[in-house]
Amino acid sequence: MKFNLRMAFLIFVSACLLRVTTQAQRTATGVASVVNGFVISVSVTDPGSGYTSPPLVAFSCGGGEGARASATIANGAVSFITVTDAGSGYTSPPTVILTPVSTSDFTTGLIAYYPFNGDANDASPNGNNGIVQNAALTTDRFGATNKAYRFNGINSVITATNRNYLSFPNGEFTISLWAELDSQPSPTTFLVGLDNGSGETVKWIFFYGQPQVPVGSPGNYVGFHINDPVVDNSWLGLNPASPLLGTWHQYAVTKSGTKYTTYFDGVAASVELDYAVNNLTFRETSGTNGPAAIPAGITAPLTIGESEGHGFVNGKLDEIRIYNRALSNSEVQALFQFEHRPFLSIEVKTVQVDMYLVVGFTYQLQSSFDLSNWIPVGIPFIATSAVISQELDVLQTGRYFRVLQVSP
Repeated sequence: MKFNLRMAFLIFVSACLLRVTTQAQRTATGVASVVNGFVISVSVTDPGSGYTSPPLVAFSCGGGEGARASATIANGAVSFITVTDAGSGYTSPPTVILTPVSTSDFTTGLIAYYPFNGDANDASPNGNNGIVQNAALTTDRFGATNKAYRFNGINSVITATNRNYLSFPNGEFTISLWAELDSQPSPTTFLVGLDNGSGETVKWIFFYGQPQVPVGSPGNYVGFHINDPVVDNSWLGLNPASPLLGTWHQYAVTKSGTKYTTYFDGVAASVELDYAVNNLTFRETSGTNGPAAIPAGITAPLTIGESEGHGFVNGKLDEIRIYNRALSNSEVQALFQFEHRPFLSIEVKTVQVDMYLVVGFTYQLQSSFDLSNWIPVGIPFIATSAVISQELDVLQTGRYFRVLQVSP
């Protein structure tokens, strides 16, 4: 058999997540429009190129504050920018800043990750899989089936074995998750926790609802609770939030040193106040007097959907991420933008192979699963036209193809 290099070619078909490979990235640009002090739209003036994930959108200057937006990409370029919060007080159009985001940043320091893709397995390198009790797989925020868990608000919980790293011995952490709540907290919904039981036992709990301290205004808060019977009992980083029932939102908390910051849909708490109850100081927001470390001695499992045996979630949870580092404000915002839109996945089962040939010559089509071992597809054939097309099942043939000239 004669192998004519000029007539051989390879075809690669990906049967998993679609990825776009581009050349060097060119930064996109946009222009904001302001009406009556509000940012009402952002026009893309240059879509840029080379984006593999949506860039982070920020606004600078213009005299106002609070405007937020998210970018959407197509074929490696920014296709449009959607204003998600108009802000207020703008006297002129603010400068639009588009910052590229590397998705690898979302895996650095990831010590537990429960994406709930058909099960409660831990997709981090630690593999600390969850055990499901009375929770059921359901649709996620994109409508995909079996991609989130529904909790019944009564006795649903997912537990995972206690590991030393879940007490964050290096002094830093981030917890991020998505929740769709179907009822108001009564009084508090415990999202994720590590506790030795109710009362004055050592614990940490990431919660949404009413903290057990006086607050500046009534309502529900995103916050982080630490109990250390020897030192203090703290409710930290309280962030007012009022999510509509039945809608998905991101909840996150970070700790760096003694600073605790909570986030709701990527926005950090903006107030700092102290409250004292029974001669104990409770930090309400991201102040600098929070405990420097999680109290030692917590031996109970990690719980998702409740803590202390109560505070059960009534609704859905998804994408629980726990890091051993404090994500920055921009990283939390970028994670929110990265996770709040669906991924495009394509499963390729059949492909059409077009072979460009010389009429009257004999050829052999071959396929491979690994580019090392090649097997014939059919028998040698004589080209009767300059282009011959054939539809093939890549599950049977493999993803790679080449055509060899046999004769003359």
